[in-house]
Amino acid sequence: MTTVFIGDFGAKLWYPNSVLATKPIQNFYRSPDMGDSFEFVVHSSTPAEKIAQLKDRIGKYIAAKPHHWKPSFSMLVLDLVEVNKMKLCLGLSHTMNHQDFGEKVSRRSDLLWEMKKLFEELNIEYHLPTQEVHIRDLDKTTKTA
Repeated sequence: MTTVFIGDFGAKLWYPNSVLATKPIQNFYRSPDMGDSFEFVVHSSTPAEKIAQLKDRIGKYIAAKPHHWKPSFSMLVLDLVEVNKMKLCLGLSHTMNHQDFGEKVSRRSDLLWEMKKLFEELNIEYHLPTQEVHIRDLDKTTKTA
């Protein structure tokens, strides 16, 4: 019987259990912290200053919760869609691993509520573009049953 350890660069190391039974073992690193990302869309007419303010305030929110989030994060523009939408992505890391999924979902929910609040405070909105409407007069001689 053996135990397999994953070493640097994904290398697998096999040790006989009889050897491990005689050695002290400490687990310093169970698994990496979880990353997370949030995609959202703003209108392409949103001023760059407002997006910078949004990024700054998200950074302050994350910094205020050092037990929940790593301090570094990114906010990137992923795409311009149909000329009037700008798709953004917020990427950040939890200070925990995959062992407590309920806590991950709770933290994510809190961050999304905070983002909604920031959108409202900064007046960042998305409105559908104006649609053309064509109205025709129906022929009044058409019979209806």
